[in-house]
Amino acid sequence: MVNNSFVGPTHCDVNNPNSRDTVDCHRFYHCKDTAEGPELVEKSCGQYMMYNHEKQVCDWPATVIALRPECAGAYQLFYYCALYF
Repeated sequence: MVNNSFVGPTHCDVNNPNSRDTVDCHRFYHCKDTAEGPELVEKSCGQYMMYNHEKQVCDWPATVIALRPECAGAYQLFYYCALYF
């Protein structure tokens, strides 16, 4: 399922460049400094990793779920689909 609604940060701070997506635990937003000013760029950790907002890196799902329990539902659905479909 693709989530096309923007749920990222509303502003960009190059001193704190990464922000987590509030809905999709695999996505995050990177603040890039451009000639026109700061710009948000959506990035993904892929289907097997999740974004760890404390370490500011893509990390193992178990580690991220410990920080963000709401991410467990998305991971369980993926794991079920990978096993049976």
